[in-house]
Amino acid sequence: MSSQFESPSANPQGTAAQGDGQPQHAAAQPGGVYAQPYSQNAPQGSPYTAYPGQPGFGYGQAPKPKSGLAITALVLGIVAIVFGVIPGIGFISFLLGPLAVIFGIIALVKKQKKGMSITGIVLGALGAVIAGIITALIAVAVSQAVGEHTVQYKVTADGPATVVYSDGLEPVQEEITGDWEQELTFTGLPGAALSVVSEGNVSCEVIMDGESVATDSGAGQAECVSGQAQL
Repeated sequence: MSSQFESPSANPQGTAAQGDGQPQHAAAQPGGVYAQPYSQNAPQGSPYTAYPGQPGFGYGQAPKPKSGLAITALVLGIVAIVFGVIPGIGFISFLLGPLAVIFGIIALVKKQKKGMSITGIVLGALGAVIAGIITALIAVAVSQAVGEHTVQYKVTADGPATVVYSDGLEPVQEEITGDWEQELTFTGLPGAALSVVSEGNVSCEVIMDGESVATDSGAGQAECVSGQAQL
């Protein structure tokens, strides 16, 4: 008599049969393909990397290099150059230029962006140098302008004449009978003025620091003015 129960010859559910005491690991999908517990090919650009062997959930990414000091050095260097070429405010570059150099050196030591750091150092140094040159030129020009000057007045006249000239502070009047010369020294801005009045022909000349700066001639009157001097 045959047994009332028959052992199944095949697994109708498509599951893997247990054998030799080994546990079941995965269930077969239709078509005989086993499901994978993790994706082996993560979408490109996804922060969730493949498992196993790759770090997931965004961990392990290298931090972006800092560049704050390098940018500061570059900005200070540019401002130092701009202010350095402007007379009157170039002294600001004496502060900004060295600061740009200092920040640039610190940025190099901290291995921040090399190009920005070096550019900031160069611009900062140039800004300070340019400001120094322009300041020195202005100082020399002002010293020459406001320094000591020698002025020589010359008058030729056919007869008696009245001469009025500036001595650097105030007008001075003299009566002359013919040709006349006067030399004086003063401190301040360069300027000279001479006026001569006569009944005949007259001429005048002003020589400032060895250079003739004004001449005039006429019948009865002549005037020679240089700079901002007034009579």
